Amino acid sequence: MKLFISVFFFLILFICDGQDLIWTGNAGNNEFFSETNWEDTSTNLPPILGTIDAGQSINLNLQLHNTNALVIASGVINLGTGSLSVTNSILQAQAISAGNVSINTEGYIDLNDTNPLQNNVSINFTSGIGWIRTLNKNGDAINNDHLAQITVKDDASVYKSNLRLDNYYLDGTVIRSNDLSTSPLTIYDNANSQGDSANLTIHRIIAQATRNAMLVAVI
Repeated sequence: MKLFISVFFFLILFICDGQDLIWTGNAGNNEFFSETNWEDTSTNLPPILGTIDAGQSINLNLQLHNTNALVIASGVINLGTGSLSVTNSILQAQAISAGNVSINTEGYIDLNDTNPLQNNVSINFTSGIGWIRTLNKNGDAINNDHLAQITVKDDASVYKSNLRLDNYYLDGTVIRSNDLSTSPLTIYDNANSQGDSANLTIHRIIAQATRNAMLVAVI
């Protein structure tokens, strides 16, 4: 009987530890720490109150995918032993602590704390279209303090090789993959995205002369 209870208790802990939550936005307030904005994939119900609180270890796998509006976390997102996957979404937070973060296609995160990547949080860029923007920590500090925490498609990050650190105004940095196959811009030879098109890759300067001006795109 004692063995049965022990095994049952272990299974409960194992299931809870692997719990996945997906963003629904059902609360209508776009607050990251509102449980009613999330849904448990195993029950299709919101998690209980206190599951996702600012500064507290969440220890769950969070999926922030295909949101329709800016998601705001009013505090530090402490993932604990959990993870956060961001795809086709924009998140604004004070900082992210511990756990693992995946920046997928069109995943964007703004962090405004002077210590934005806390407690050895791991960042993995899976796509060239997406970034983390630290509003109050410059590129030199990111390079010195956080490079070991960042991977690009699961490979160690190497600044100027597979990782870019672009200045953002005076104190900020845009951290993103330096994937040369990335095509962030599509151009067309007619208005309203009509006619022949071409996909432009990064690290190129495109110039087009017109009758009245020279149009230049730097990618």
